[in-house]
Amino acid sequence: MKAMPPRPQEHAPTGIVARALVALLRDGTPVEFVANGASMWPLIRGGAIVRVVPRDAADLRVGEVAAYETSRGSIVVHRIVERLGDGRIVFRGDGLAVPDPPISASAILGVVTVLRQRALTVRLPRMHEWTMVLRAAVRIVSLGRSRVG
Repeated sequence: MKAMPPRPQEHAPTGIVARALVALLRDGTPVEFVANGASMWPLIRGGAIVRVVPRDAADLRVGEVAAYETSRGSIVVHRIVERLGDGRIVFRGDGLAVPDPPISASAILGVVTVLRQRALTVRLPRMHEWTMVLRAAVRIVSLGRSRVG
């Protein structure tokens, strides 16, 4: 039997791991980690491997995906949606309706690229599910006809 390589852990860096990654980024070293959550779906899905390359906040543009350090020491990867006149930056996850609170330039870690992620799969309905879908469609059509006539 062939040995399988270990799977990456399915969570974003937190605690001591996040602090180590932040220290590397602050020293100018790019880092890679497994992203978690759905806030950047569909661009970045949970389990994707992302790379953060250090970049000065002044060089980041609206529309770019970047990483910042929270006050709790965790790393957030979201898209830049606005640059405020006082130098702070507003981020929002692609899958979220509400932006994050403004972030100071000193919390910015760098620009993000997706290195690898699982394929997006769509499951087609099973035969018994198609039957339910067709029955519902017939009911909807018949309701529409009864209201018209």
